[in-house]
Amino acid sequence: MRYLFTAVFLIVSAFISAQGVYPLHPSVGDTIDLNEKLDYSLFPKVDNNNFIYAVIGFNNDNFELYTLLEEIVDEETGLVLSYRDSLILKQEQIIEEQQKIQKINEYFHYLAEEAKKPKQKESFPVLERKIPVRFEGPIAERMKKEARMKTRLAEDERMMNDFKMGMRPREMRLDFRR
Repeated sequence: MRYLFTAVFLIVSAFISAQGVYPLHPSVGDTIDLNEKLDYSLFPKVDNNNFIYAVIGFNNDNFELYTLLEEIVDEETGLVLSYRDSLILKQEQIIEEQQKIQKINEYFHYLAEEAKKPKQKESFPVLERKIPVRFEGPIAERMKKEARMKTRLAEDERMMNDFKMGMRPREMRLDFRR
């Protein structure tokens, strides 16, 4: 049975190579298997369910997609039955498929380069989104006062650190706000 399958494969390969095999892209080569077809979303008109492999050939000034769709072993005779199909391709379709492969390869190359780069830590914390609560009356006034106080204390601490490092001359600030 293996010999029969090998013989059928060699006959099909010889038939296709006699017509001139056209490699679609260096990443894919001259034979497009099911994984490559799915990964690159190649030739959407060809059904994925029974697809085994495909080859692009050049015959009579036309590009043709030769596909081996399904292999079934006949239980009575032990022969391997395979279904082949061909589809005439325009040059624009081949260019489009090549561009798909190129774009996907460039995208994965970009992801690989980004993964190699050291990650930079964010300089600001990520705040959680919360529903704002509005306070009115004396609680709101007290919260505003505390917020102003915290802002002033942070500013004073920053200025003191600048002074200790010699970046700021001694100065006196008076704040006449309430």
